[in-house]
Amino acid sequence: MITKLLPTPNFKKSRLDWVKIGPVVLPEPLLLEVIPSQASTTVRWRGAVGQRYRLQWTADISQPIWSDIPGDVVSVQPVVSKQHWVPPAVGRRYYRVRMLP
Repeated sequence: MITKLLPTPNFKKSRLDWVKIGPVVLPEPLLLEVIPSQASTTVRWRGAVGQRYRLQWTADISQPIWSDIPGDVVSVQPVVSKQHWVPPAVGRRYYRVRMLP
């Protein structure tokens, strides 16, 4: 015969503790697409709402020199975009997005 003792009255099976988890870590921007047109190139990326971003470009990805595209972007929705007003005929361009503090 197996017997099981029942918990005492007012026994609570849950527990409430305060745990400090540290600062919130924001995700890095994730490039979604680069859309060239005749007069500009639009870059779209996934970002965090309320964060500032800076779009940069380079013509040679093997070099560590990146140029800022004027006008930082503050994200008001999860998908952010910015236009670079340079015709695609200028040559190949590589883009990256930096999250600013």
